[in-house]
Amino acid sequence: MRRAFGHLHRWLGLATAAFLFISGLTGAVISFDHELDAWLNPTFYVAPEAAGPALAAVELADRVEAREPRIRVTYLPLSAVPGETVQMFGMPRMDPATGAPFELGFDQLAVDPSTGAILASREWGAVSLRRENILSFLYKLHYTLHIPDGFGIELGSVFMGLVAIAWTVDCVVSLYISFPNPKLWRRSFQFSWREGGRRLLFDLHRSGGVWLWALLFVLAVTAVSMNLGDQVVRPLVALVSPLSPDPFDGAPVPTEPLPEPRPLSDDERAAL
Repeated sequence: MRRAFGHLHRWLGLATAAFLFISGLTGAVISFDHELDAWLNPTFYVAPEAAGPALAAVELADRVEAREPRIRVTYLPLSAVPGETVQMFGMPRMDPATGAPFELGFDQLAVDPSTGAILASREWGAVSLRRENILSFLYKLHYTLHIPDGFGIELGSVFMGLVAIAWTVDCVVSLYISFPNPKLWRRSFQFSWREGGRRLLFDLHRSGGVWLWALLFVLAVTAVSMNLGDQVVRPLVALVSPLSPDPFDGAPVPTEPLPEPRPLSDDERAAL
């Protein structure tokens, strides 16, 4: 049985190594994505000297849509940080001439909070190594490998979730085979520094893994949770604990393009 688990550990490790290397390397970089992105693209973060107080969020969205009528603002912060731009996301409106969405080439904007002027734009997560795209490119590479969606599924996230499941199983298998003799359990935590060579490499792999096992297991399980939360984690948790209802369960999924939203009334603006 231990020999079979040893083979399983080897093949699971080989099957997931490249994907985990890419995910680990990009994850280390995007841990500082805000700081690195601000360093590479100051125009996306630094606002010019304010011409006045920051406008309300709704007013900013209105001014951006007036300047760029092809876009509908879908996300923006409700307050501005002094000296910084307001970053907002949007989606293309429908082109009345073609009945299809406008081709924008961008979905993120950096806006002057005091005037609503558009200072910079880019497509978040685009496959590009240009300085304005590289951090979002690495961010998306981290959890999807830029695998395109298909069949109504985020295939990249699902694939990396399956890799995380294999990693989780491998963590359990590796812990089992790391203790071949329960009476000599201390040996599994030791390194053969004096012997060197093949023996030391084996100890670095086995004992190093034992010392870091809890950290690796937590990373593997959280990777499953973040990529396959609805498909795997919530059903498993539901077996042992009641879950809060998802407000989006049963919500209708539109099959046709949504109509243009109506403008807000003055009372609705005041309420915001």
